[in-house]
Amino acid sequence: MKQNRPTWNEQEPFWVNSGSLDDLFWFQSDYRFIFDALDSISDAFVGKWAVMTSFDCQRLTPLKPAPQAADLWTGYPKQVSGSNDFPGSGNDDEFYIFQNAPSADSVAQLNVPLFSDSSIHSGATESQVSVVSRRLTSLSAESYILIDSSEFFATRNEQLATQILNSEAFKNISSAHVEINKQPLRNWLSMETSDERCGVLECENNRVRFGTNCPRHHFEMLYARKFPDEFL
Repeated sequence: MKQNRPTWNEQEPFWVNSGSLDDLFWFQSDYRFIFDALDSISDAFVGKWAVMTSFDCQRLTPLKPAPQAADLWTGYPKQVSGSNDFPGSGNDDEFYIFQNAPSADSVAQLNVPLFSDSSIHSGATESQVSVVSRRLTSLSAESYILIDSSEFFATRNEQLATQILNSEAFKNISSAHVEINKQPLRNWLSMETSDERCGVLECENNRVRFGTNCPRHHFEMLYARKFPDEFL
């Protein structure tokens, strides 16, 4: 009978796309990059206004009574000073960013969801980017953020777009999986060992405390694959 073995969760490279359409610049990846990139730009959000229209897959109704809405991020415009002001569930969170406090007419438009499905999360199409562009133009909004299984950021601020494109957070996406894979492997090699030798005959290392082999050979026995030194 075939033995069922656990699998090592090797992180594959993240995908990343960017582009422009008319006066809109956009960025998207399945790696969490948006707020890291914006954090590196000191004035990205200073003094600007944000409206959150979806949180944890729940659509929110703009312009609820101000005292509760302003405190609870329920769609009422809030002036922000940085990305730390933004709440997040990581599950269909949507924000619009304005240079100035948006009008009641602008906020009222946000009762209509921008996307009715999750297809944008696997990679925005030109028609979807066009939808974002038209919405931002009609709202006189500067930027749009959508966070779910991927992160999507679009802005009409060309200077901000250039800063994001040149940020370390964005440029490092292509190699982010390398560091993610390194840490669990380092943890394996730092497992507590006993004073006894590894059960593999030619190995001179000590076995792990609760096993017969050293950390490296314990990994290979458990996962039935060579220890992936290429990730260290």
